[in-house]
Amino acid sequence: MRYIIRALKYLLLLCVLIAALMWYKQSVEPSWAGLSYMEVLRLHFTSREGMMLAMVMVLLAAAYPKFGYIRRVVRNADIVTDRVRIDNAMSLVGYKLKRSEDGRLIYGAQGVVRRLALMFEDEVVVSMTQEGVVIEGIRRSVARIAYQLEAYIHNSRFEREE
Repeated sequence: MRYIIRALKYLLLLCVLIAALMWYKQSVEPSWAGLSYMEVLRLHFTSREGMMLAMVMVLLAAAYPKFGYIRRVVRNADIVTDRVRIDNAMSLVGYKLKRSEDGRLIYGAQGVVRRLALMFEDEVVVSMTQEGVVIEGIRRSVARIAYQLEAYIHNSRFEREE
């Protein structure tokens, strides 16, 4: 069910983007100036290219949850001993701790604008496995968090014990 909701959200985002581009085209190009916005949309989407664009948008939206969300493992990390490093990596990318449940840390984006930009799919889950710390969520955020956390873990061996 979550997969379908994510795909529909992405399709809605693509539709808004296309509608904004069509509005811009209609307002800038003098050849389209005499037509209303709805006529411009109708002309575009009743053509062969417009129908292909609509099909590509649906296919891209259907595939997005598959490649837009990942799971990364950070080895040599522990969710308890490296908690400060995890919090720092999350804070650097713009996430804050929402809740902790069943040995998992659940982070959310800071601010409404950032959450809106992420289509309210801003949840990043950090959990512990035998291999290390597992980070799950949106690809872009998880990749940045994992890279930052790996750097913190790597640099922690140079810290002095006090």
